[in-house]
Amino acid sequence: MYSGERPSLVRTFSRRRGIQDHSFRRRRNMVFFLRVIVMWPLLVYVDTCVFGGAFDSEFASATAAFFEQVRLGRFGIVVSALVRDELDDAPVPVQELFAEMLNWTTVVLFSVEALELQQAYLDAGVLTQKWADDALHVAMATGPWRFTRLKR
Repeated sequence: MYSGERPSLVRTFSRRRGIQDHSFRRRRNMVFFLRVIVMWPLLVYVDTCVFGGAFDSEFASATAAFFEQVRLGRFGIVVSALVRDELDDAPVPVQELFAEMLNWTTVVLFSVEALELQQAYLDAGVLTQKWADDALHVAMATGPWRFTRLKR
């Protein structure tokens, strides 16, 4: 339990330098150091086909490796509400994998910016209207996210 006292020594480990002890005489240095050593998982936008790829012989090994890294905390998954809706029609094993991965998943809602970016992709001819859902996936993956977590 944290006692409220500032630690005078912090021990770190790196592959290159091994175990090192760091002393902190000023609070500012400690705060900077702690910001550097705290690593957040890289957030990855995952489309519907990634979940299905786990059961496709061509992509199964790469997809399994990716999901194992997610379980280990190296990556966090971001999906849009569109992915969640598309997976409602997916085979049961794909739905079960999605349900399992919800522990590491943030579901984001569509933002006005993402919808505008989708329309810009369609207007520019990057994708045709037939692929409007894919344009929305690309917009959600590349555009600004509003992290509004949905109830599972």
